Amino acid sequence: MPRRTVKRTPEPAIRDARSNGVTRLYKFRPYRTPIERKRLHQMLLSGEVYFAPPSMFNDPFECRPLLVASSPAQARRYEETLARKRGIKSFKPVLTPAQLAEYLTDKYRDEWKHVYRILCLSASGHDILQWGHYADGHRGVMVHFDATKTPIAGMIEVQYRDEYPEIEFYGHSRPILQLGLATKSTHWHYEHEYRLVRFPKGTQPASLHSLGMTWRGDIATLPSLDRIIGVTIGAEMNQKLQRRLRRVLSERDDPIEIWRSDLHRSKYEVVFSRET
Repeated sequence: MPRRTVKRTPEPAIRDARSNGVTRLYKFRPYRTPIERKRLHQMLLSGEVYFAPPSMFNDPFECRPLLVASSPAQARRYEETLARKRGIKSFKPVLTPAQLAEYLTDKYRDEWKHVYRILCLSASGHDILQWGHYADGHRGVMVHFDATKTPIAGMIEVQYRDEYPEIEFYGHSRPILQLGLATKSTHWHYEHEYRLVRFPKGTQPASLHSLGMTWRGDIATLPSLDRIIGVTIGAEMNQKLQRRLRRVLSERDDPIEIWRSDLHRSKYEVVFSRET
C-alpha cells in the first residue's frame, strides 16, 4: 500500500511591520466609563499596554492550529523524544501518526489559549467597523503607535485564511509557532491586524518573554513614551470628554499629535483633520 502523505497548504512568509514598510499602527479604545478612561490615561501618560491571553479574545477560532505529522517516522521521533524525557529506554508506539496529531492538537489548542500573551494593533485607521466595535461606536479614540521603533516595528502581520494553519508537531520553530498565534479567519481581514507575542517564562532566548519592556503582570511599559505619537478623537465623543482628554494630553512630556475624526457628509467614511 502506498504511504499516505499529509496534504498541506503552503504557509505564507511571516512579515513584520518594519519589513512591510508600515510606519503607524493603531489601537482603538473606548473612553466613556471611569475604568476605560483610567486605562487610556495610563497608556498615554505612562506607555502602558495590555497583552491579553487568547482565551479573552472575541473570536473562539483564535489560536487553533492543526498539528500534523508529515510521515510516520516523524511521529515516531516525537514519541521517542517524549520517552527519553521520561526515562523510558524502549517502547512501542501506541498511537498512529493521525491519532497522535489529533491528541496533540487538542492539548496545545487548550494550552495556547492560556500561556501566551498578545498585543493587537491595526494598520487601518479608517475602518468604520473597528471604530464601531472597539471605540464605543465612534465615542472613543484611536491611539497612534510609531511602527518604525522597537518593539512595535517587530509586530508580525496577521494572516487571514479559510482553514486553520498546519504545524508539524516535531521540531517546532518560533516562526511556525507565531504563525499559529497570528492566523485568523478571512472574515476578519478588514482589521489588517499586527501582533506582538509574549512567550512564556523560560522560553529561549529570554527576549521572547521580556520583549525589551518592563512588566507588571500582563501590562508592559513601552521603552519610551515616544512610541505613542498621536490620538484621534472619535466623531461621536461628547465635548465634556474631549476637554478631559485634551487636559490629560497636555500633561505629556513628549509632544503628541491630536486628530479629530468626522463622519463624511455623503459617504460611509470617516475623515480626519489634524489639530496639533
